[in-house]
Amino acid sequence: MISKLLVILFLVLSGFSVNEIRAQEGDGEMRPRPAGNANARRPNLLQELGLSADQVKQLRRINSQFQPQFRLAQRNLGDANRLLDEAVYSDEADDELIKTRMAAVQSAHSEMLKARTMMETSIRRVLTRPQLLRFRELRQRVQDRQNPGGGQPQRLPMRQQRNLPKPKIQPK
Repeated sequence: MISKLLVILFLVLSGFSVNEIRAQEGDGEMRPRPAGNANARRPNLLQELGLSADQVKQLRRINSQFQPQFRLAQRNLGDANRLLDEAVYSDEADDELIKTRMAAVQSAHSEMLKARTMMETSIRRVLTRPQLLRFRELRQRVQDRQNPGGGQPQRLPMRQQRNLPKPKIQPK
């Protein structure tokens, strides 16, 4: 969740439109922002954190430094996952291909984690202690809204994500 807030902060600082933000977070389609009070869903990080002009300048510099690497890592991870899914759900399962594609996903995930961690660490160094505490509060509020029951959100099994029929189990 912290990474979503940080990505939003980066995009706000670099002047991207809301549609571009949604395209990065979702399936890449450009969709208009729904009517209504959007601020009720997402805090305005620049206002909420009370960033100084110098901090905004530093964050823009960090954004321009890390965004290309971050986006490339996101794209590579998405591509690797898609290729793994294709291998797993192909007509003929090829165990070696699946292992190779799994290794590619792990490598892409590692690169994504590295890019995100480097970016978040750089941002963290710009924030003052009170701003960091406020950021944590905002992050917790967003997490609570997204997952009101608490705990980890449940992930659907792969066959349900892809709308595949559930295998029939024969009684013994």
